Amino acid sequence: MVTSSELKRLGFSKGTVSEVLLSLSLGNEVNIAPMGVRLGSHAELIVKIFAGCRTYDLVRRGARDYVINISTDPLLFYYAVFNKGMLALRPARYVKAPRLAGCEAYVEAERSAVSHGKDYLILRLSPIYLEYRRTFPKAFNRAAPAIIEALIYYTKIPYLKRSGKIEKAREALDRIRECAEVVEHSTRSRKLRSVMQSIVKAAEEILNA
Repeated sequence: MVTSSELKRLGFSKGTVSEVLLSLSLGNEVNIAPMGVRLGSHAELIVKIFAGCRTYDLVRRGARDYVINISTDPLLFYYAVFNKGMLALRPARYVKAPRLAGCEAYVEAERSAVSHGKDYLILRLSPIYLEYRRTFPKAFNRAAPAIIEALIYYTKIPYLKRSGKIEKAREALDRIRECAEVVEHSTRSRKLRSVMQSIVKAAEEILNA
């Protein structure tokens, strides 16, 4: 079993949402998507999932196996939203849901409970296995977190627009543009700049559709 202390060492806490890549499976169906996760009581991990996404549908239909893939690579988050075919999946050790190759840590978990709100559900996971790589630490840069932050705002825009919360959706677009400025000023990487520009363009297209 995985303890609360081990989860805290990975950065999970009760007061702060950690951004991860959540993979799950139901029969032959597999999905992976960025999700916010926080620590609950008794070493549980809690995920709030809004209606309208594939993850919500699979959980609602009974998916029981999950992997919390932990990474700081912004390209993995980007591909999980825009081009899942670029993601390499590997078998997990104890659950049917796959792991995402290239991550720094993996938490394999089973569904313990689901509660439903008006347009969301709360998924509670019981971690059963933890594995992490011991890698040489990297210096912090602003570009990678800015791209991940932009993707978080991007995934909220369809829900906000469907719910009629247009001003909130426009505020999310403003935050994405702010993230784009950070990327523009903090990296010369054409790849990262191109990824950021495509996020801005996709968000604008959703709002203007």
